[in-house]
Amino acid sequence: MQAVEVEEYRVPRELAERVIGAAHIEGWGHSVDIKVRKPGYTVVRGRYDSWLASKAAEAGAEVREHHRVVDVKRLEPMHYRVKAKHKGELRELDCRAVVGADGFPSLVASKLGFPKPSTKDFAASIQYHIQLTEEQVDSEYGDRVHFYFGVVKWGYAWAFPKRTQVAAGILSVASEERLQSLKAKLDGVLGLEKLRNVVRVEKHLIPHRLRPRLQLDCALLVGDTAGAANPVHWGGIWHARKTAEVAARNVARALEQENPAASAYEHEMRREVYAPYFRYDLVMQKMMYGMGLMRRALALAAEGNMDVIEAIDILLTSLEPHSKAFWKLLKAAPRLLLKA
Repeated sequence: MQAVEVEEYRVPRELAERVIGAAHIEGWGHSVDIKVRKPGYTVVRGRYDSWLASKAAEAGAEVREHHRVVDVKRLEPMHYRVKAKHKGELRELDCRAVVGADGFPSLVASKLGFPKPSTKDFAASIQYHIQLTEEQVDSEYGDRVHFYFGVVKWGYAWAFPKRTQVAAGILSVASEERLQSLKAKLDGVLGLEKLRNVVRVEKHLIPHRLRPRLQLDCALLVGDTAGAANPVHWGGIWHARKTAEVAARNVARALEQENPAASAYEHEMRREVYAPYFRYDLVMQKMMYGMGLMRRALALAAEGNMDVIEAIDILLTSLEPHSKAFWKLLKAAPRLLLKA
């Protein structure tokens, strides 16, 4: 969880499995440790989601747990029927608005006729949860997130320490990097000893490009469902919260005026999320992975180049618009392009 969310949404310290104050980045024979300006957290996702649900309930929402949505239909303008299974029983709910927040790929988006994203618009990932002692995590990983580059094309491997576990994974957008080859490469990074302690394996598709449509009538898409994950490092928690904030504001306006046209969701999303963040992240993704400048940027960071180090800090914390990271990398561009 990035520092921006900890600060902006006041995430309580007790939810943190570990407070992260630095990043260790290595690849192609180079390594660098970067202390971030403000710390982020690693969390147990189930505990974090429960906290979010409790905050929603405190604000007046009716939270229905253990309901799996199986169908969504638009019956007429601002009239939807949602079907969900609860303990084997099929239940129906009629509502005036729907917010698709069911991840990627999305049943909600598919059922409501949103255009399908391109297969080039997501990365394949695999992640292990490795059980260790707290002392092992402290000594081997510390209070740092670890990134490993040069392992796969258009992607990287990682290790995020928690209290007594490490979430270690790998992702790639390159079409030839299928899950089986990603697994083999992740196994090689971790080594046999760590693999003996794997207690859970997760496989995901992670988007990195906003869908062409984010709203149809009074149905809106947020988070991964909207394609809102960072195109440089594929993090998505802050993006989910931010897009949900923009969606809530616009759903409220549409319901109050009883008119879906009152929602300016797509416009505000592009103004508040795309323009200061995604627009530059997509360019940096092409620079870092497509043009191979990640290797050169890491070499410069290891030499102490402050433009590159500060750009990495911005990308890790999101405390400033990513446009600033882009311009700092552009300032270092002559050395990036010439660096062997």
